[in-house]
Amino acid sequence: MDALVAVRLLAERLAGRPLDRSLPAPLRVRPEVPVRGHGPVSVVQVADLGHPGGATGRLDGWRVLADAGLRDRVTWRTVHAPDAFLGPVGPRAAHLAEAVARVAPHRFDDAMDALARAYLVADPPQVERLLTRVDDLDLDAVLAEALHPEIRDAVTLDQRHARVVGVPLGQPRFVVGQQLAAGPEPLQELLRLVREAPG
Repeated sequence: MDALVAVRLLAERLAGRPLDRSLPAPLRVRPEVPVRGHGPVSVVQVADLGHPGGATGRLDGWRVLADAGLRDRVTWRTVHAPDAFLGPVGPRAAHLAEAVARVAPHRFDDAMDALARAYLVADPPQVERLLTRVDDLDLDAVLAEALHPEIRDAVTLDQRHARVVGVPLGQPRFVVGQQLAAGPEPLQELLRLVREAPG
């Protein structure tokens, strides 16, 4: 988490009220990113599958929306911003997720759920084995697709877009419209922002 965000979160906690977490511009999402749901409220998860919170954000974010009866209100998309300082596992998982989105888009959600456990493995080749849990997925085709430079470029573009608008490192991170849901209780913040969003 960068220092400015840490200071803002501390100030928020001391003041007992949420600070404005508006992003200076909308988070740009590539048009080919798979979409889950068709509601009026845009939710973008900024994922780092090599970070323990990547599993929390991916699996719990969608679940808490369902438990609160809010899934119909959202259009959910996931972009990748792996933190290379955490090692090569996050970038490898992001590349594989992008490859699945292109080769077998109907299996993308299942692949993301499998890859959300990437932080548990020690090296990139082990990440590939996580995808063996996904039914009806041609792993050889995914691995071949993941070698294309366009895959790396797509993840790099997601990282750049997230940094440009000030999405901090740390997990889980969600952008609801142009508002950032992060900090000590990101899932509660996600619910609040979705409930309060127009539409």
